[in-house]
Amino acid sequence: MIDRDSFGKFDKGNIPWNKGNKIDINLDYIKNKYNEGYSCLDISKEFNVSEKTIRNRLKEIGIDLRKNTEHTSMIKDKISKTMIRKGIQPIERFSGEVWNKGLTQEDERVKNNIQGLLENRKNQVLPKKDTTIEIKLQNLLKQLNIEFFTHQYIKEIEHGYQVDIMIPIQEGITKKTIIECFGTYWHNYPVGREIDITRCQELRKASWRVLIFWENEIKLMHSNDLVNVLKR
Repeated sequence: MIDRDSFGKFDKGNIPWNKGNKIDINLDYIKNKYNEGYSCLDISKEFNVSEKTIRNRLKEIGIDLRKNTEHTSMIKDKISKTMIRKGIQPIERFSGEVWNKGLTQEDERVKNNIQGLLENRKNQVLPKKDTTIEIKLQNLLKQLNIEFFTHQYIKEIEHGYQVDIMIPIQEGITKKTIIECFGTYWHNYPVGREIDITRCQELRKASWRVLIFWENEIKLMHSNDLVNVLKR
């Protein structure tokens, strides 16, 4: 039976059981393998030891080890074969030439590029994962059986963007409504970011009712609180 009180202890003066039992590794062999392009990890697997052990042995005989970022031709070939086997296409190498270097936003090519980015942005959902306060408001709206849409892109204003929640006119809701869920940190509580203020002003001019709820408000909100605001 194992003595649990003494298990794992080491008394000063005792000789470790594995003292002197150094693993027998042919240093010339691992030196040649390393110089051929094999990595320390590959060599360690052959001897069934840790990679650190191989690195230490090579250092002992004065071998300058490659940096982890340096790949030999053998390793590069190994990586290439792995990529091919997995069906991963290599990324096209950068030529060093930037097509829009020296161009201004007045250049037609730059204008087209910006327009393309804006069009693509309309269909992207950011953030990809709803925040906890957005989810809470969504759940409250579901409890109230109020139809709503999330991350709808509003393009009728100058600074178009995806609103958090959009509520169309329906029974009990007489105004088309947008709800923004502002996190305390990201939206600069209690003032709001300059772009937030600008967008809300533009939305209101475009006949939207804009309701802004801060994080601390949403955390304490109940369905009755929300419906009283929406049905005003």
